Amino acid sequence: MQTPTITFEHPVEYTLSVIVPVLKYREGLARCLASVKKALDVSSPYDCEVVIKDSSGEPEVDTLRYAHGFIKKVVEPVPMPESWNQCLAISRGRYIHIMHDDDYVRENFYKRLMKMLTYEPLAVAVAYEIEDQNGTVIFENRINRRAIDGLTENMVGKLEDGNCLSPSGVVISREAYEAVGGYTAECLDWFMYLRVAEYGRMYWNREGTPWRVIPEFCLRATKNADSDGEKVGAVKRWTAILDTIKYWEGVKCFRMPARDHYANECLKEALASGDSEVFKLAREIGMGCAFKEVVR
Repeated sequence: MQTPTITFEHPVEYTLSVIVPVLKYREGLARCLASVKKALDVSSPYDCEVVIKDSSGEPEVDTLRYAHGFIKKVVEPVPMPESWNQCLAISRGRYIHIMHDDDYVRENFYKRLMKMLTYEPLAVAVAYEIEDQNGTVIFENRINRRAIDGLTENMVGKLEDGNCLSPSGVVISREAYEAVGGYTAECLDWFMYLRVAEYGRMYWNREGTPWRVIPEFCLRATKNADSDGEKVGAVKRWTAILDTIKYWEGVKCFRMPARDHYANECLKEALASGDSEVFKLAREIGMGCAFKEVVR
């Protein structure tokens, strides 16, 4: 897979660059930037720059930028892969954290990151959590439930079962990007992590987790219940999962391997229950995926 060579506009001047790409102003941006500022204050002193890569042209972005004392770089709007490559090009850090404007980090994120960087890995990765609109954590995704924090030579085994990494929870070195290249439509977050893992060592950590808020229908899919706790039936639950997949695909955060997984699980349930409606949902979730895991 060919990936573009990144031309960095500046030499390394900081240990870390936090780059926040903004295509269109959303309410979550205020929380995102406030969390970055607070986490950096907790980890002080920290040799870091924070740059808002603004393609929105909206005044609210300037208001937030001035409030936190961050830098703003105005660029033309481009598709996501090119946007991430723009983030890399304007960075001045030895390590680069592309922070999505709908995520936010815990107070200890950069403090623990600083500790991990003493190992000089090519990348640092943490798992993530999802919460509902009320701020309640409804889902935890851990890189490794059994092992303690540590170094690993190969992240492939950590990535093969579901989306265990959030892009906002991964910090990659300039050296790694120079070696493996930038992003393309076929090489976004997961695939970039695999390329980096094949090139050299990554450090993974279960703390300092980034969080993301999701809609109500995703809650039904995750918790198998409505927000009031009412248990949902198979058709309603798998419909919610399908809606969730479509939602994440819409924001470019869902991968086809995950569709494979859910399609197989739905088909297993349809075969066991004989429910034709669930079977129809399995076909729609699968969208032609091969049902390799089904045990008849």
